[in-house]
Amino acid sequence: MKIAYIATGYINSVNEKKGSARVTLHEADGRKTREMHILTTATSEKEKEYFIYDKETPVVCLLLPGTDKGFILGSWYTDNNKVPEGADKDKKIWKYPGGKIELDKITGELKIEMIKTIKITSPKIIIASDVFIEGDISATNIETIENLKVGGNTDTLGTTTTESGRKL
Repeated sequence: MKIAYIATGYINSVNEKKGSARVTLHEADGRKTREMHILTTATSEKEKEYFIYDKETPVVCLLLPGTDKGFILGSWYTDNNKVPEGADKDKKIWKYPGGKIELDKITGELKIEMIKTIKITSPKIIIASDVFIEGDISATNIETIENLKVGGNTDTLGTTTTESGRKL
């Protein structure tokens, strides 16, 4: 009776639409597998998580007996592909070209570093906290419910209308 076996290799090509990849196997003199599915944590209709490896990523595969079909189980850190700097058991880090997301489970701090834009789309966003912004603010329409405190000059580029409808 033949049994499945574990093999290591590196990602040769990926199929982003299917969440699968082909692997060049170390133990088989560089033989390439058929397209294999990448195991992930959530694939139901209610909850999905998507992750695809980059080419050249080292991976561990479970291969079915007598075939080059199977599953990609995961990857590991190497001397060339190190653990993200600052990561430990209490800090999750997602690092990718152009950005990084850090979640510190001890301090409760979430840091997001992006090189371009963060876009949030929602009918309503509630921030239950003090907000400090370093930089300029641009908005289409701003309404203050209570007081507006200005610690510097104000520049009005349009008309200022009072509550009674008087234009200044």
